[in-house]
Amino acid sequence: MPLSVTLPSRPLRVRPPGLGLRNIVTSLFRALLISGLFLFAIHMLGADLVGDARVLDRAVPAREGRLVDGSCRNKAVLISCSARLSARAPDGTSLTREASFVFIAWPRDSYPLTVVADSAQPSYLTTDLALDRFGNRAVTLAVALSGLLLLLSRALVRSLTTWSNARRLKSALDGRRLIATPLELQKRGSRQWRIVSGGLATGLRRSIWTVPAGSQPLYLDRGRDLILGVSAGGPEVMPVDAEGRWLGLTGAERDALLASLPPQLRR
Repeated sequence: MPLSVTLPSRPLRVRPPGLGLRNIVTSLFRALLISGLFLFAIHMLGADLVGDARVLDRAVPAREGRLVDGSCRNKAVLISCSARLSARAPDGTSLTREASFVFIAWPRDSYPLTVVADSAQPSYLTTDLALDRFGNRAVTLAVALSGLLLLLSRALVRSLTTWSNARRLKSALDGRRLIATPLELQKRGSRQWRIVSGGLATGLRRSIWTVPAGSQPLYLDRGRDLILGVSAGGPEVMPVDAEGRWLGLTGAERDALLASLPPQLRR
């Protein structure tokens, strides 16, 4: 498909999406957020699970044990309980402890709690409900941690893939005179474009582009979802954003490019 659009005749310094500082900061923030959730889950839920494992088979109702305050909340089938427990040690010392645990079950109106402890380790207070649901809690925590690890690995793989593809593209296109080529925009999200390039002679190539939020393509034919891309004559192609940033266009070059498009396709 011949394209009558005006691209600069000079070699262009391309800046493919994925190499910018914003992408690096976003990727690091996402990885740190997921890692933080992982560590939070281990600290808040894993510590109680380890402590309860030590008294699982030896816990009995604690002396003067009572629930100071606490509640269980449900989100669908996920039940989250937190409580402040108190009891009296054999020597008369007052004992208190904050306990929290999460398990999966069908919700019910109330969850009665009895404060229990191991007579050989009276300072560690827990509840009968926490011990009754010990296996359930262990599975719930394992599933949650596995899910977070999966999210973290996917985020890292996506970031590394985006960075690697952008580096390869920059190596193929940077500092060269580029030619216009039509690309099919199969799907467009806020941060991701799915693009098809090539044709019958060269074969179709599908690629997924991670782009900055708010990025706009330059349409050649909205009815057929064709957008403007560039290449150096080889298989590597890059879509063109409406601001011309990825091509490193000057203001005048961007204006000339937009002026060469049909009026109904200009921004």
